Amino acid sequence: MNTKIPKDGTITIDVSTLDQPAGSSLLDGTNPFSEWYGNFTTANVEVTNNGPATWTATVDPTYSTLTLTSTGADTPVNDYVNVTFIGVKGSPWTVDSFGGDIPLFLIATRTDDSSTAPLNFDIDTVPGTLSVVNGPVISTPSGSTWANFTITGNDIDQGDNISIPLGGLTPVIAGGEPLTNANVQVTNTGLATWTGQISGKTLNLTANTNFAAVGDTVNVTFIGGASGAPHWLDNSDGQQNILLTATRVDSRPDSLNPPNPSVNFNFDINTIPPSNVASTTINGLTITNCNGPQSLSVDTSIVPSAALIPNSSVLQIQPVNSGFKTITFYSRSGFSQNGNLITGAISGVNLVSKEITPVSGFSTGIGPQASFNYSIFLSAYPCAATLSTQIWEGALSGDTNTFFQIVNNNGNKASLIGTAYETKIVKTNFPTPDTVKIHMSVNSSWISSLPGANHIYIGRIPDSGTGSVLNTSFLYYDPVKNLDYFEADSPGGLSTFGLLALGPNNNVFQIITLAIVNQVSYLAPAAQAAPAAPAAAAPAGQSYVGSASSASTQYPQFTPMVTAAPTTPAPPDPGQTAKINSNANGVITQAATLVSTDKRATLILGEGVTAKDSAGHPLSSITIKAIPEGDLPSTSPGTDFSFAGMAYEITPDGATFSPSLALSFVVPLNAPIGEELTIKEYDQATGTWQDLPTQHDPSTGKLTTSISHFCCFAIFAKSTAPAAQSAFLTPAPTANTNAVTPPPPANAMSAFIGMMFWIATLIAQNLIIFAGIVIIAVAVILYARKRRIDRRLGGI
Repeated sequence: MNTKIPKDGTITIDVSTLDQPAGSSLLDGTNPFSEWYGNFTTANVEVTNNGPATWTATVDPTYSTLTLTSTGADTPVNDYVNVTFIGVKGSPWTVDSFGGDIPLFLIATRTDDSSTAPLNFDIDTVPGTLSVVNGPVISTPSGSTWANFTITGNDIDQGDNISIPLGGLTPVIAGGEPLTNANVQVTNTGLATWTGQISGKTLNLTANTNFAAVGDTVNVTFIGGASGAPHWLDNSDGQQNILLTATRVDSRPDSLNPPNPSVNFNFDINTIPPSNVASTTINGLTITNCNGPQSLSVDTSIVPSAALIPNSSVLQIQPVNSGFKTITFYSRSGFSQNGNLITGAISGVNLVSKEITPVSGFSTGIGPQASFNYSIFLSAYPCAATLSTQIWEGALSGDTNTFFQIVNNNGNKASLIGTAYETKIVKTNFPTPDTVKIHMSVNSSWISSLPGANHIYIGRIPDSGTGSVLNTSFLYYDPVKNLDYFEADSPGGLSTFGLLALGPNNNVFQIITLAIVNQVSYLAPAAQAAPAAPAAAAPAGQSYVGSASSASTQYPQFTPMVTAAPTTPAPPDPGQTAKINSNANGVITQAATLVSTDKRATLILGEGVTAKDSAGHPLSSITIKAIPEGDLPSTSPGTDFSFAGMAYEITPDGATFSPSLALSFVVPLNAPIGEELTIKEYDQATGTWQDLPTQHDPSTGKLTTSISHFCCFAIFAKSTAPAAQSAFLTPAPTANTNAVTPPPPANAMSAFIGMMFWIATLIAQNLIIFAGIVIIAVAVILYARKRRIDRRLGGI
């Protein structure tokens, strides 16, 4: 300054050009760029000086004049007063609608001498942008990753947001379900408080309570399986790098630059399902001479579950934290117990795994309580061996191709529609088992959700060699869990398995051929046909269709490509045993459920029931065992009754219960017309079959009765119509259930007659279609004939 400014002196600056009525000033913008109209206020100004005076700034209510006032002392010559113009949210110049450098000329006036000085006000605002840093690779179904965004170029107004479409994550979300807010966690730096909200398949991050300044950060963490939200699922057989886009949605964008700038970031995932390890090294179990002949010693003080049930030839343990649900040892010479030690020679062993599921469970579509287990029969105990099982929803991409080839390239008359889930078992020091049974369950509605699927099979991919579709049986339906249970023998042992949904292929000629085969087989004499259950049941070795279907259906039937094992006598059912926990008075203190080996019979022992043996002592265990038809008492159940294929013996004899127990059987949903099912018990004292009050729920296929003692129980079919069929339940499969091609008709003539009958029926049912075919065939013949005549005439 050339002269001092006295105390309380002022300088005024005309700022009206910065803030005129809406649309008039440059910074307000002009149509069509009138995105924002703001007010220039005191918040837009900062004042500093180097002299003894104190300067302050005030903008008048009309937003046209900035007044600088000195207080406390004079402002000497050569002192300076510095005015800083600040773009504050809710105030001007956050947007340069015209782009480029905009110079404005403002006039400053000293009120003490009216001298003036011009000053330049230049603006060239940079459009708002984002920068991002990617988080780590997700490696577990419940793992997390993050994206850290930094505000660049320009501030983000309060209430504005960053939008992130999440549709690209669908392939890595279990069940393809949308993420929930529980899958997202948001943190930030700066004045604003950021929140994250998922709407549909879009995540919106919103700045609340204040603006977000340049340099502020917003961190978004994606968490799998949080608070019951969907978990991650990576079936790519390798790391996936999914590209997502975050877009700034500014309410006041730079009009001459691309609006809503965006930035891409990676969502990387490689979830390797953790292994469920089952180990044969068990504390309290000692195996002598692992290479054979083997003997064992079990310390019941360490393995309290050890029990000789139902007799001294069978020893069952339930080892804790081993990965096995039960291990059952067999001994021809029998086991003996002396104090806490049970000893004996081993002649065979059965290992049953616990129920295996993904860490976070399956999706709703597959069934949150669906699971996998295996049962292994060996002639000797595998010492220091482990089985490591991985399980995941769907199938790895490479395995999907392999299953597809197995179904289509082995002569099977079906096509792969989908895979519910897949499991892989890695063996360490484990021998090839004598027999392996695979059990897999799935949501009862899963197959109906796949267009074209009508069969469920278990497929096997071996560690080496050719894969196969296993001979699969439908076991039963659990209405509480809404699950269907399936079983398959795996002659090749343990490896990789998938629960497959199959449907007919699209080969028209193959479908016709199969329909002919089905019809001819159906017409063959009963004496020549392999025994099988009607379509309403799920016969061993055949697929589960889910609803009744005619034996002459024109849908192609799937024949598993399994080498038929030599026919061997069916081994007896080893039975299933449940341990009973009761007090000194025989009152059950913990509820238990006993399920038969074939999963068709269930006995429920409720808490509070009094259970005693024939001597009146508390009952320690009970056993259920299937009875083959040939071993049933020869006594007739009555002239109107015929055996319906299910009979069981429940022991020990003489055991009594108060109140009675609920005994139920799972039977096909659709009984043949003219048959009524009933449960009978065999009275050894009188040598007769006695009726039990039976409740039959056709909607669930469940037969239920109440029993107060144990004996032999069986299901019989009572004929209620002259043309009623005989029993329709297939006895529980105890022999090798490998599929064998049904035998041919009795002779060529019956086959020919059956074929002609089928063709006639097919024509009658599809008259219009066959008429069209005939017309086309005639037209083709006439056209060919005309061509021949034309060629002859042309040669004359």
